[in-house]
Amino acid sequence: MADIGKQLEQIMKARYGRDVRQSIHDVIDALNGSAEAERQAAERAQRASEAAREKSEEAQRASETAREKSEVAQRAS
Repeated sequence: MADIGKQLEQIMKARYGRDVRQSIHDVIDALNGSAEAERQAAERAQRASEAAREKSEEAQRASETAREKSEVAQRAS
């Protein structure tokens, strides 16, 4: 999360409408930038999680296939 303490202080100190609007803009901009970065990080984490799950499922299928082949070979002996 963005550290907006400085911007909040500027809002409280602003005396003129233009300064107040600029200060509010700066806070919203900082929060938006932080939120966007967090969203992107969450998307990367989700993609990594999905890739790990797919890899795990693939390994499980390979293990099952190997087990089935082993059982067939044991029956044939």
